[in-house]
Amino acid sequence: GKLPFRKDVAEMLVGLKPRFVRWPGGCVVEGISLNDRVEWKKTLGDPAARPGIYDTWGYHASYGFGYHEMLCFCESIGAGGMFVCNVGIGCQYRQGDACSEEDIQFYIDDCLDAIEYALGPVDSEWGAVRAQAGHPEPLPLKYIEVGNEDEGTVYENRYNVFHKAIKEKYPQLTVICNNGLFGKGAIEETDMIDPHWYVAPDFFFQNTHLFDNVERGEYNAYVGEYGVNTNVGSGAMIGALAEAAWIGGMERNSDLVTMTSVAPLLENVNDRFWPVNLIWMNSSQVLGRTSYYVQQMASVNRPDYNVACSAYENTVAAPEYVPGRITLGTNQTVSEFKDLTVTTADGEVHTVDLGSFISRKGDWNCTGGVLRQNAPLAESTLCTFDCDFSGNYSIDLKFRRISGAEGCYIGFAMNEDATNGHRCSIGGWDDSITSIERILNGSGFNQGGMYKGSIVKEGEWQNIHLDIADGVSVLYIDGEKITEHHVVTESITYYAAGYDEDSSEMVLKIVNRSGEVFPLAVTLEGAAKVSRRGKVITLAAENEMDENSFDAPLKIHPVETTWNGFGRNFIYDLQPYSYTILRVKTEIL
Repeated sequence: GKLPFRKDVAEMLVGLKPRFVRWPGGCVVEGISLNDRVEWKKTLGDPAARPGIYDTWGYHASYGFGYHEMLCFCESIGAGGMFVCNVGIGCQYRQGDACSEEDIQFYIDDCLDAIEYALGPVDSEWGAVRAQAGHPEPLPLKYIEVGNEDEGTVYENRYNVFHKAIKEKYPQLTVICNNGLFGKGAIEETDMIDPHWYVAPDFFFQNTHLFDNVERGEYNAYVGEYGVNTNVGSGAMIGALAEAAWIGGMERNSDLVTMTSVAPLLENVNDRFWPVNLIWMNSSQVLGRTSYYVQQMASVNRPDYNVACSAYENTVAAPEYVPGRITLGTNQTVSEFKDLTVTTADGEVHTVDLGSFISRKGDWNCTGGVLRQNAPLAESTLCTFDCDFSGNYSIDLKFRRISGAEGCYIGFAMNEDATNGHRCSIGGWDDSITSIERILNGSGFNQGGMYKGSIVKEGEWQNIHLDIADGVSVLYIDGEKITEHHVVTESITYYAAGYDEDSSEMVLKIVNRSGEVFPLAVTLEGAAKVSRRGKVITLAAENEMDENSFDAPLKIHPVETTWNGFGRNFIYDLQPYSYTILRVKTEIL
Protein backbone atom coordinates (compact mmCIF):
# COMPACT_ATOMS: atom_id res chain seq x y z
CA GLY A 1 0.00 0.00 0.00
CA LYS A 2 0.90 3.67 -0.04
CA LEU A 3 3.35 4.93 2.55
CA PRO A 4 2.68 8.15 4.53
CA PHE A 5 5.54 10.08 2.96
CA ARG A 6 5.75 13.21 0.92
CA LYS A 7 7.38 12.15 -2.33
CA ASP A 8 10.10 14.80 -2.12
CA VAL A 9 11.05 13.80 1.44
CA ALA A 10 11.05 10.10 0.53
CA GLU A 11 13.31 10.79 -2.44
CA MET A 12 15.78 12.60 -0.19
CA LEU A 13 15.91 9.56 2.08
CA VAL A 14 16.25 7.13 -0.82
CA GLY A 15 19.04 9.31 -2.20
CA LEU A 16 21.17 8.26 0.77
CA LYS A 17 20.81 4.59 -0.26
CA PRO A 18 20.38 3.46 3.35
CA ARG A 19 21.06 -0.17 4.24
CA PHE A 20 18.84 0.01 7.34
CA VAL A 21 16.36 2.26 9.13
CA ARG A 22 16.37 2.73 12.93
CA TRP A 23 12.96 3.19 14.58
CA PRO A 24 11.49 4.75 16.68
CA GLY A 25 14.76 6.60 17.17
CA GLY A 26 16.57 7.93 20.22
CA CYS A 27 15.23 9.34 23.46
CA VAL A 28 11.60 8.95 22.37
CA VAL A 29 12.18 5.25 23.07
CA GLU A 30 12.29 6.02 26.80
CA GLY A 31 10.19 9.16 26.86
CA ILE A 32 10.40 11.99 29.37
CA SER A 33 9.34 9.20 31.72
CA LEU A 34 8.09 5.69 31.04
CA ASN A 35 4.57 7.08 30.70
CA ASP A 36 5.70 9.05 27.63
CA ARG A 37 7.61 6.29 25.85
CA VAL A 38 6.80 5.21 22.31
CA GLU A 39 4.46 2.21 22.41
CA TRP A 40 4.72 0.45 19.06
CA LYS A 41 1.35 -1.30 19.30
CA LYS A 42 -0.36 2.08 19.45
CA THR A 43 1.30 3.03 16.13
CA LEU A 44 -0.65 0.34 14.24
CA GLY A 45 -4.03 0.65 12.52
CA ASP A 46 -5.79 3.71 11.15
CA PRO A 47 -3.40 6.69 11.43
CA ALA A 48 -6.31 8.96 12.32
CA ALA A 49 -7.06 6.82 15.37
CA ARG A 50 -3.52 6.70 16.74
CA PRO A 51 -3.11 8.61 20.02
CA GLY A 52 0.45 9.87 19.47
CA ILE A 53 2.60 11.13 22.34
CA TYR A 54 4.00 14.31 23.82
CA ASP A 55 7.60 13.49 23.07
CA THR A 56 10.90 14.25 24.75
CA TRP A 57 11.57 17.29 22.55
CA GLY A 58 8.46 19.18 23.53
CA TYR A 59 5.95 18.62 20.77
CA HIS A 60 3.19 16.18 19.86
CA ALA A 61 4.26 13.24 17.69
CA SER A 62 1.29 11.83 15.80
CA TYR A 63 2.48 8.21 15.32
CA GLY A 64 1.72 8.79 11.63
CA PHE A 65 4.88 6.92 10.62
CA GLY A 66 4.48 3.83 12.75
CA TYR A 67 6.15 0.47 13.16
CA HIS A 68 4.31 -1.10 10.21
CA GLU A 69 5.12 1.82 7.92
CA MET A 70 8.77 1.73 8.91
CA LEU A 71 9.07 -1.94 8.01
CA CYS A 72 7.19 -1.49 4.73
CA PHE A 73 9.43 1.45 3.84
CA CYS A 74 12.48 -0.73 4.50
CA GLU A 75 11.03 -3.40 2.23
CA SER A 76 10.35 -0.91 -0.55
CA ILE A 77 13.95 0.40 -0.62
CA GLY A 78 15.76 -2.87 0.14
CA ALA A 79 16.87 -1.90 3.65
CA GLY A 80 16.86 -3.81 6.92
CA GLY A 81 14.69 -2.67 9.81
CA MET A 82 16.04 -1.87 13.28
CA PHE A 83 13.62 -1.82 16.20
CA VAL A 84 14.74 -0.05 19.37
CA CYS A 85 12.92 -1.46 22.38
CA ASN A 86 12.42 -0.06 25.89
CA VAL A 87 13.87 -2.03 28.81
CA GLY A 88 11.57 -0.50 31.43
CA ILE A 89 13.71 2.63 31.90
CA GLY A 90 12.68 6.26 31.29
CA CYS A 91 15.21 8.60 29.73
CA GLN A 92 18.15 8.69 32.14
CA TYR A 93 18.89 12.29 31.15
CA ARG A 94 15.38 13.34 32.19
CA GLN A 95 13.25 11.47 34.78
CA GLY A 96 15.39 8.33 34.77
CA ASP A 97 12.59 6.24 36.28
CA ALA A 98 12.71 2.45 36.06
CA CYS A 99 10.02 -0.16 36.37
CA SER A 100 10.11 -2.74 39.15
CA GLU A 101 11.90 -6.04 38.68
CA GLU A 102 8.51 -7.75 38.56
CA ASP A 103 7.44 -5.65 35.57
CA ILE A 104 10.51 -6.29 33.38
CA GLN A 105 8.84 -9.32 31.81
CA PHE A 106 6.16 -7.02 30.37
CA TYR A 107 8.81 -5.12 28.39
CA ILE A 108 10.50 -8.35 27.25
CA ASP A 109 7.17 -9.69 26.02
CA ASP A 110 6.46 -6.39 24.27
CA CYS A 111 9.78 -6.63 22.41
CA LEU A 112 9.13 -10.25 21.42
CA ASP A 113 5.67 -9.27 20.19
CA ALA A 114 7.24 -6.60 17.97
CA ILE A 115 9.60 -9.16 16.48
CA GLU A 116 6.72 -11.58 15.93
CA TYR A 117 4.77 -8.82 14.16
CA ALA A 118 7.61 -8.49 11.65
CA LEU A 119 8.74 -12.10 11.29
CA GLY A 120 6.03 -14.37 12.66
CA PRO A 121 3.84 -16.65 10.51
CA VAL A 122 0.28 -15.60 9.75
CA ASP A 123 -1.07 -18.09 12.29
CA SER A 124 0.89 -16.45 15.14
CA GLU A 125 -0.82 -13.81 17.28
CA TRP A 126 1.07 -10.81 15.93
CA GLY A 127 1.82 -12.29 12.52
CA ALA A 128 -1.94 -12.45 12.06
CA VAL A 129 -2.23 -8.74 12.93
CA ARG A 130 0.39 -7.99 10.27
CA ALA A 131 -1.52 -10.08 7.74
CA GLN A 132 -4.72 -8.20 8.57
CA ALA A 133 -2.84 -4.98 7.83
CA GLY A 134 -2.32 -6.28 4.29
CA HIS A 135 1.11 -7.90 4.54
CA PRO A 136 1.00 -11.68 5.09
CA GLU A 137 4.67 -12.10 4.15
CA PRO A 138 7.35 -11.35 6.81
CA LEU A 139 8.88 -7.89 6.86
CA PRO A 140 12.67 -7.17 6.81
CA LEU A 141 13.46 -6.79 10.51
CA LYS A 142 17.16 -7.53 11.06
CA TYR A 143 18.31 -5.64 14.15
CA ILE A 144 17.11 -5.14 17.71
CA GLU A 145 18.67 -2.40 19.82
CA VAL A 146 17.92 -2.92 23.50
CA GLY A 147 17.39 0.56 24.96
CA ASN A 148 18.75 3.92 23.86
CA GLU A 149 21.66 5.67 25.60
CA ASP A 150 20.99 3.70 28.77
CA GLU A 151 23.90 2.93 31.07
CA GLY A 152 24.85 1.53 34.44
CA THR A 153 24.43 -1.83 36.11
CA VAL A 154 20.62 -1.61 36.14
CA TYR A 155 20.59 -1.36 32.35
CA GLU A 156 23.36 -3.90 31.84
CA ASN A 157 21.61 -6.53 33.97
CA ARG A 158 18.37 -5.97 32.08
CA TYR A 159 20.18 -6.17 28.76
CA ASN A 160 21.41 -9.64 29.63
CA VAL A 161 17.85 -10.86 30.17
CA PHE A 162 16.60 -9.25 26.93
CA HIS A 163 19.53 -10.61 24.92
CA LYS A 164 18.92 -14.14 26.11
CA ALA A 165 15.17 -14.00 25.44
CA ILE A 166 15.63 -12.58 21.92
CA LYS A 167 18.42 -14.93 20.89
CA GLU A 168 16.61 -18.04 22.16
CA LYS A 169 13.68 -17.35 19.86
CA TYR A 170 15.30 -15.38 17.01
CA PRO A 171 19.01 -16.29 16.82
CA GLN A 172 19.31 -14.73 13.34
CA LEU A 173 18.73 -11.20 14.65
CA THR A 174 21.59 -8.85 15.51
CA VAL A 175 21.17 -7.61 19.09
CA ILE A 176 22.76 -4.27 20.01
CA CYS A 177 23.59 -2.81 23.44
CA ASN A 178 24.04 0.83 24.43
CA ASN A 179 27.55 0.49 25.85
CA GLY A 180 30.29 2.52 24.21
CA LEU A 181 33.99 1.95 23.59
CA PHE A 182 34.82 1.51 27.27
CA GLY A 183 33.82 -2.14 27.43
CA LYS A 184 30.90 -4.40 28.23
CA GLY A 185 30.71 -3.83 31.97
CA ALA A 186 28.22 -6.35 33.36
CA ILE A 187 26.95 -7.27 29.89
CA GLU A 188 27.65 -10.93 29.25
CA GLU A 189 27.30 -11.09 25.49
CA THR A 190 26.32 -8.72 22.68
CA ASP A 191 26.59 -8.61 18.91
CA MET A 192 27.24 -4.87 18.74
CA ILE A 193 27.83 -1.79 20.88
CA ASP A 194 26.39 1.65 20.07
CA PRO A 195 28.51 4.70 20.98
CA HIS A 196 27.10 8.16 20.18
CA TRP A 197 28.85 11.47 19.50
CA TYR A 198 27.43 15.00 19.21
CA VAL A 199 30.40 17.33 19.03
CA ALA A 200 32.12 20.44 17.70
CA PRO A 201 34.13 20.05 14.45
CA ASP A 202 37.52 19.76 16.17
CA PHE A 203 36.53 16.54 17.90
CA PHE A 204 35.99 14.65 14.66
CA PHE A 205 39.03 16.19 13.01
CA GLN A 206 41.24 15.22 15.94
CA ASN A 207 39.86 11.73 16.47
CA THR A 208 39.81 10.13 13.04
CA HIS A 209 42.17 7.47 14.45
CA LEU A 210 40.03 6.81 17.53
CA PHE A 211 39.01 3.32 16.41
CA ASP A 212 42.47 2.23 15.26
CA ASN A 213 43.48 0.70 18.59
CA VAL A 214 40.10 -0.46 19.92
CA GLU A 215 40.23 -4.15 20.79
CA ARG A 216 38.60 -6.47 18.29
CA GLY A 217 36.89 -9.79 18.85
CA GLU A 218 34.03 -9.58 21.34
CA TYR A 219 31.64 -7.45 19.29
CA ASN A 220 31.33 -5.00 16.40
CA ALA A 221 30.47 -1.34 16.71
CA TYR A 222 27.38 0.42 15.41
CA VAL A 223 27.86 4.19 15.64
CA GLY A 224 24.14 4.81 15.85
CA GLU A 225 24.12 8.58 16.36
CA TYR A 226 26.78 11.11 15.46
CA GLY A 227 26.97 14.62 14.13
CA VAL A 228 28.59 18.03 14.47
CA ASN A 229 26.02 20.18 16.24
CA THR A 230 27.97 23.11 17.72
CA ASN A 231 29.98 26.00 16.27
CA VAL A 232 28.52 25.43 12.78
CA GLY A 233 25.47 27.70 12.66
CA SER A 234 22.61 25.67 11.20
CA GLY A 235 24.92 23.26 9.42
CA ALA A 236 27.99 24.94 7.92
CA MET A 237 30.53 23.33 5.61
CA ILE A 238 33.17 22.93 8.34
CA GLY A 239 30.82 20.57 10.18
CA ALA A 240 30.25 18.51 7.04
CA LEU A 241 34.01 18.26 6.45
CA ALA A 242 34.55 17.15 10.04
CA GLU A 243 31.93 14.44 9.60
CA ALA A 244 33.56 13.37 6.32
CA ALA A 245 36.90 13.03 8.10
CA TRP A 246 35.22 11.00 10.86
CA ILE A 247 33.53 8.75 8.28
CA GLY A 248 36.93 8.09 6.74
CA GLY A 249 38.25 6.95 10.11
CA MET A 250 35.29 4.61 10.52
CA GLU A 251 35.71 3.24 7.00
CA ARG A 252 39.38 2.49 7.64
CA ASN A 253 38.21 0.50 10.69
CA SER A 254 35.26 -1.21 9.01
CA ASP A 255 36.28 -4.56 10.47
CA LEU A 256 35.08 -3.06 13.77
CA VAL A 257 32.63 -0.30 12.78
CA THR A 258 30.22 -2.20 10.55
CA MET A 259 27.20 0.16 10.73
CA THR A 260 26.66 3.88 11.21
CA SER A 261 23.74 6.31 11.14
CA VAL A 262 23.90 10.09 11.38
CA ALA A 263 21.38 11.93 13.54
CA PRO A 264 19.10 13.81 13.77
CA LEU A 265 17.65 12.97 10.36
CA LEU A 266 14.58 15.17 9.68
CA GLU A 267 13.53 18.63 10.79
CA ASN A 268 10.43 20.72 10.21
CA VAL A 269 11.94 24.20 10.25
CA ASN A 270 8.74 25.62 11.75
CA ASP A 271 9.34 23.68 14.98
CA ARG A 272 13.09 23.59 15.58
CA PHE A 273 14.74 21.88 18.51
CA TRP A 274 18.25 20.93 17.38
CA PRO A 275 20.50 23.55 15.81
CA VAL A 276 21.47 21.19 12.98
CA ASN A 277 19.69 18.33 11.21
CA LEU A 278 20.40 16.39 8.02
CA ILE A 279 17.23 17.10 6.02
CA TRP A 280 15.07 20.20 6.42
CA MET A 281 11.51 20.63 5.24
CA ASN A 282 8.65 23.09 5.38
CA SER A 283 5.17 22.72 3.93
CA SER A 284 6.36 22.88 0.32
CA GLN A 285 10.15 22.43 0.19
CA VAL A 286 12.83 20.01 1.28
CA LEU A 287 16.59 20.43 1.26
CA GLY A 288 19.72 18.64 2.33
CA ARG A 289 22.22 20.60 4.34
CA THR A 290 25.91 20.22 3.59
CA SER A 291 26.23 17.10 5.75
CA TYR A 292 23.48 15.39 3.75
CA TYR A 293 25.70 15.43 0.69
CA VAL A 294 28.68 14.09 2.63
CA GLN A 295 26.51 11.18 3.74
CA GLN A 296 25.24 10.64 0.21
CA MET A 297 28.70 10.73 -1.34
CA ALA A 298 30.12 8.32 1.23
CA SER A 299 27.20 5.91 0.85
CA VAL A 300 26.98 5.87 -2.95
CA ASN A 301 30.76 5.49 -3.26
CA ARG A 302 31.16 2.65 -0.78
CA PRO A 303 33.98 0.29 -1.85
CA ASP A 304 33.92 -3.46 -1.28
CA TYR A 305 37.05 -3.50 0.85
CA ASN A 306 39.73 -1.18 2.16
CA VAL A 307 43.09 -0.69 0.53
CA ALA A 308 46.16 -0.31 2.70
CA CYS A 309 47.57 3.18 2.42
CA SER A 310 50.31 5.24 3.98
CA ALA A 311 49.40 8.91 4.17
CA TYR A 312 51.97 11.63 4.63
CA GLU A 313 49.48 14.12 6.00
CA ASN A 314 50.06 17.83 5.68
CA THR A 315 49.81 19.20 9.18
CA VAL A 316 50.21 22.33 11.18
CA ALA A 317 52.54 22.30 14.17
CA ALA A 318 51.25 20.58 17.30
CA PRO A 319 50.35 23.25 19.82
CA GLU A 320 51.65 23.25 23.36
CA TYR A 321 49.25 23.44 26.27
CA VAL A 322 48.06 27.03 26.36
CA PRO A 323 48.38 29.11 29.54
CA GLY A 324 45.35 28.53 31.70
CA ARG A 325 43.64 27.95 35.00
CA ILE A 326 43.23 24.99 37.31
CA THR A 327 39.77 23.61 38.06
CA LEU A 328 38.45 20.86 40.32
CA GLY A 329 35.22 19.00 39.81
CA THR A 330 33.19 15.88 40.54
CA ASN A 331 30.46 13.77 39.01
CA GLN A 332 27.95 11.85 41.16
CA THR A 333 30.21 12.00 44.22
CA VAL A 334 30.73 13.73 47.53
CA SER A 335 34.46 14.44 47.61
CA GLU A 336 37.22 16.41 49.35
CA PHE A 337 40.44 18.04 48.13
CA LYS A 338 43.43 19.50 49.97
CA ASP A 339 47.10 20.49 49.62
CA LEU A 340 46.91 21.80 46.04
CA THR A 341 50.32 23.05 44.86
CA VAL A 342 51.86 23.91 41.50
CA THR A 343 55.61 23.56 40.92
CA THR A 344 57.01 25.48 37.95
CA ALA A 345 60.02 24.50 35.83
CA ASP A 346 62.37 26.65 37.94
CA GLY A 347 61.37 24.73 41.09
CA GLU A 348 59.17 27.45 42.57
CA VAL A 349 56.23 26.01 44.53
CA HIS A 350 52.90 27.85 44.47
CA THR A 351 50.29 26.90 47.08
CA VAL A 352 46.73 27.40 45.85
CA ASP A 353 44.26 28.66 48.44
CA LEU A 354 41.33 26.25 48.01
CA GLY A 355 39.01 28.80 49.57
CA SER A 356 39.75 31.35 46.86
CA PHE A 357 37.73 29.83 44.04
CA ILE A 358 36.29 32.45 41.68
CA SER A 359 33.36 30.44 40.33
CA ARG A 360 31.59 27.28 41.24
CA LYS A 361 28.89 24.87 40.15
CA GLY A 362 27.65 22.60 42.92
CA ASP A 363 27.68 22.74 46.72
CA TRP A 364 31.30 23.67 47.59
CA ASN A 365 32.77 24.91 50.86
CA CYS A 366 36.27 25.14 52.29
CA THR A 367 37.07 24.59 55.97
CA GLY A 368 40.54 24.23 57.48
CA GLY A 369 42.16 24.01 54.06
CA VAL A 370 39.89 21.15 52.93
CA LEU A 371 37.62 21.86 49.95
CA ARG A 372 34.48 19.74 49.99
CA GLN A 373 31.83 19.15 47.31
CA ASN A 374 28.69 18.01 49.13
CA ALA A 375 26.00 17.49 46.51
CA PRO A 376 25.96 14.09 44.72
CA LEU A 377 24.58 15.70 41.57
CA ALA A 378 23.87 13.72 38.43
CA GLU A 379 25.68 16.36 36.38
CA SER A 380 29.28 17.43 36.76
CA THR A 381 30.29 20.04 39.36
CA LEU A 382 33.07 22.56 38.89
CA CYS A 383 35.24 24.89 40.95
CA THR A 384 37.58 27.34 39.20
CA PHE A 385 40.67 29.05 40.64
CA ASP A 386 42.15 32.36 39.46
CA CYS A 387 45.70 31.18 38.81
CA ASP A 388 47.19 30.90 35.32
CA PHE A 389 50.17 28.66 34.60
CA SER A 390 52.09 28.10 31.39
CA GLY A 391 55.17 26.31 30.15
CA ASN A 392 56.30 23.21 32.03
CA TYR A 393 54.90 22.62 35.51
CA SER A 394 53.47 19.96 37.80
CA ILE A 395 50.31 19.80 39.92
CA ASP A 396 50.04 17.99 43.26
CA LEU A 397 47.00 17.55 45.49
CA LYS A 398 45.19 15.08 47.70
CA PHE A 399 41.73 13.75 46.86
CA ARG A 400 39.27 11.69 48.90
CA ARG A 401 35.89 10.34 47.84
CA ILE A 402 33.39 10.35 50.70
CA SER A 403 30.56 8.65 48.79
CA GLY A 404 29.24 8.16 45.31
CA ALA A 405 30.03 6.26 42.13
CA GLU A 406 32.97 8.06 40.52
CA GLY A 407 36.10 10.10 41.23
CA CYS A 408 37.03 13.66 40.31
CA TYR A 409 38.08 16.03 37.57
CA ILE A 410 41.30 18.05 37.67
CA GLY A 411 41.35 20.69 34.95
CA PHE A 412 44.46 22.45 33.69
CA ALA A 413 45.24 24.89 30.87
CA MET A 414 41.58 25.92 31.14
CA ASN A 415 40.25 29.19 29.74
CA GLU A 416 38.51 31.82 31.89
CA ASP A 417 35.06 30.22 31.87
CA ALA A 418 36.44 26.64 31.96
CA THR A 419 34.85 25.64 28.65
CA ASN A 420 38.11 24.88 26.82
CA GLY A 421 41.29 23.23 28.03
CA HIS A 422 42.24 19.83 29.41
CA ARG A 423 41.36 17.72 32.44
CA CYS A 424 42.17 14.48 34.22
CA SER A 425 39.01 12.42 34.55
CA ILE A 426 39.70 10.09 37.48
CA GLY A 427 37.33 7.19 38.12
CA GLY A 428 34.83 7.98 35.38
CA TRP A 429 32.09 5.65 34.16
CA ASP A 430 31.39 4.25 37.63
CA ASP A 431 35.12 4.12 38.46
CA SER A 432 36.03 2.03 35.41
CA ILE A 433 37.92 4.57 33.26
CA THR A 434 40.64 7.14 34.05
CA SER A 435 41.94 9.36 31.27
CA ILE A 436 43.29 12.78 30.37
CA GLU A 437 40.84 14.56 28.10
CA ARG A 438 40.61 17.65 25.98
CA ILE A 439 37.71 19.97 26.86
CA LEU A 440 36.10 21.77 23.95
CA ASN A 441 33.01 23.93 24.40
CA GLY A 442 32.37 22.28 27.75
CA SER A 443 32.54 18.69 26.51
CA GLY A 444 35.39 16.28 27.17
CA PHE A 445 36.88 13.74 24.80
CA ASN A 446 39.84 11.45 25.09
CA GLN A 447 42.63 11.70 22.52
CA GLY A 448 44.88 8.86 23.51
CA GLY A 449 45.50 6.21 26.13
CA MET A 450 43.32 5.54 29.12
CA TYR A 451 43.45 3.39 32.22
CA LYS A 452 40.69 0.80 32.48
CA GLY A 453 39.81 -0.44 35.93
CA SER A 454 38.79 0.71 39.40
CA ILE A 455 41.15 3.31 40.90
CA VAL A 456 39.25 5.24 43.60
CA LYS A 457 39.64 4.16 47.25
CA GLU A 458 36.58 5.42 49.04
CA GLY A 459 37.31 7.21 52.32
CA GLU A 460 41.09 7.30 51.75
CA TRP A 461 43.21 10.28 50.78
CA GLN A 462 44.94 9.63 47.44
CA ASN A 463 47.93 11.56 46.13
CA ILE A 464 47.43 13.00 42.65
CA HIS A 465 50.47 14.16 40.67
CA LEU A 466 50.33 15.57 37.14
CA ASP A 467 53.41 16.46 35.07
CA ILE A 468 52.83 18.91 32.20
CA ALA A 469 55.74 19.44 29.81
CA ASP A 470 56.28 20.01 26.07
CA GLY A 471 52.78 19.05 24.98
CA VAL A 472 52.68 15.87 27.07
CA SER A 473 50.92 15.40 30.41
CA VAL A 474 51.37 12.35 32.64
CA LEU A 475 49.08 11.38 35.52
CA TYR A 476 50.31 9.57 38.64
CA ILE A 477 48.13 8.37 41.53
CA ASP A 478 49.83 7.29 44.77
CA GLY A 479 53.15 7.21 42.91
CA GLU A 480 51.94 4.93 40.11
CA LYS A 481 51.85 6.15 36.51
CA ILE A 482 48.26 5.81 35.28
CA THR A 483 48.05 7.37 31.81
CA GLU A 484 49.39 10.15 29.61
CA HIS A 485 48.10 12.61 27.02
CA HIS A 486 49.75 14.14 23.96
CA VAL A 487 48.56 17.34 22.35
CA VAL A 488 47.20 16.26 18.97
CA THR A 489 48.77 17.50 15.76
CA GLU A 490 46.22 19.25 13.54
CA SER A 491 45.89 17.71 10.06
CA ILE A 492 44.83 19.52 6.91
CA THR A 493 43.87 16.43 4.90
CA TYR A 494 41.97 13.28 5.89
CA TYR A 495 41.60 10.17 3.80
CA ALA A 496 40.21 6.70 3.18
CA ALA A 497 40.84 4.31 0.29
CA GLY A 498 39.14 1.21 -1.06
CA TYR A 499 38.44 -0.92 -4.12
CA ASP A 500 35.14 -1.45 -5.93
CA GLU A 501 35.22 -4.91 -7.49
CA ASP A 502 32.13 -4.47 -9.68
CA SER A 503 33.56 -1.44 -11.47
CA SER A 504 37.25 -2.35 -10.99
CA GLU A 505 37.86 1.10 -9.57
CA MET A 506 40.10 2.44 -6.89
CA VAL A 507 38.05 4.77 -4.66
CA LEU A 508 39.91 7.55 -2.81
CA LYS A 509 38.06 9.85 -0.38
CA ILE A 510 39.89 12.96 0.79
CA VAL A 511 38.99 15.95 2.95
CA ASN A 512 40.78 19.28 2.57
CA ARG A 513 39.78 21.39 5.57
CA SER A 514 41.96 24.36 4.64
CA GLY A 515 41.03 27.47 2.68
CA GLU A 516 43.80 26.85 0.14
CA VAL A 517 44.18 24.53 -2.83
CA PHE A 518 45.99 21.40 -1.65
CA PRO A 519 48.11 19.50 -4.21
CA LEU A 520 47.51 15.86 -3.31
CA ALA A 521 50.33 13.55 -4.47
CA VAL A 522 49.21 9.92 -4.89
CA THR A 523 51.13 6.74 -5.63
CA LEU A 524 49.09 3.61 -6.42
CA GLU A 525 51.50 0.88 -5.43
CA GLY A 526 50.68 -2.64 -6.60
CA ALA A 527 48.63 -1.45 -9.56
CA ALA A 528 49.21 -3.38 -12.78
CA LYS A 529 47.37 -0.85 -14.88
CA VAL A 530 45.75 2.51 -14.15
CA SER A 531 43.39 4.27 -16.56
CA ARG A 532 44.25 7.88 -17.29
CA ARG A 533 40.57 8.83 -17.37
CA GLY A 534 38.51 8.70 -14.21
CA LYS A 535 35.73 10.29 -12.23
CA VAL A 536 35.93 13.11 -9.66
CA ILE A 537 33.05 13.99 -7.30
CA THR A 538 33.61 17.19 -5.33
CA LEU A 539 31.68 18.92 -2.57
CA ALA A 540 33.24 22.33 -1.97
CA ALA A 541 32.47 25.74 -0.49
CA GLU A 542 34.01 29.18 -0.74
CA ASN A 543 33.95 29.61 3.05
CA GLU A 544 33.94 27.07 5.86
CA MET A 545 30.81 28.70 7.36
CA ASP A 546 28.79 28.56 4.14
CA GLU A 547 25.62 26.47 4.26
CA ASN A 548 22.55 25.63 2.21
CA SER A 549 19.19 27.36 2.67
CA PHE A 550 15.71 27.31 1.20
CA ASP A 551 16.68 30.36 -0.86
CA ALA A 552 19.80 28.54 -2.14
CA PRO A 553 19.22 24.80 -1.53
CA LEU A 554 22.03 23.69 -3.87
CA LYS A 555 24.59 26.31 -2.95
CA ILE A 556 26.77 23.42 -1.77
CA HIS A 557 26.21 20.13 -3.57
CA PRO A 558 28.33 17.43 -5.25
CA VAL A 559 29.72 18.17 -8.71
CA GLU A 560 30.84 15.24 -10.87
CA THR A 561 33.51 15.66 -13.55
CA THR A 562 35.97 13.52 -15.49
CA TRP A 563 39.72 13.92 -15.23
CA ASN A 564 42.41 12.63 -17.55
CA GLY A 565 45.40 12.93 -15.26
CA PHE A 566 45.32 9.63 -13.35
CA GLY A 567 48.23 7.19 -13.31
CA ARG A 568 50.31 5.12 -10.93
CA ASN A 569 51.69 8.47 -9.78
CA PHE A 570 49.64 11.63 -10.06
CA ILE A 571 48.98 14.97 -8.37
CA TYR A 572 45.43 16.25 -7.97
CA ASP A 573 44.64 19.75 -6.72
CA LEU A 574 41.99 19.52 -3.98
CA GLN A 575 39.70 22.52 -3.84
CA PRO A 576 39.60 24.59 -0.64
CA TYR A 577 37.09 23.44 1.97
CA SER A 578 36.29 20.28 0.03
CA TYR A 579 35.36 16.62 0.26
CA THR A 580 36.58 14.85 -2.89
CA ILE A 581 36.09 11.31 -4.16
CA LEU A 582 38.39 10.05 -6.92
CA ARG A 583 37.36 6.93 -8.85
CA VAL A 584 39.78 5.41 -11.37
CA LYS A 585 39.80 2.03 -13.12
CA THR A 586 42.72 0.06 -11.75
CA GLU A 587 43.96 -3.47 -12.31
CA ILE A 588 45.56 -4.80 -9.14
CA LEU A 589 48.57 -7.12 -9.23
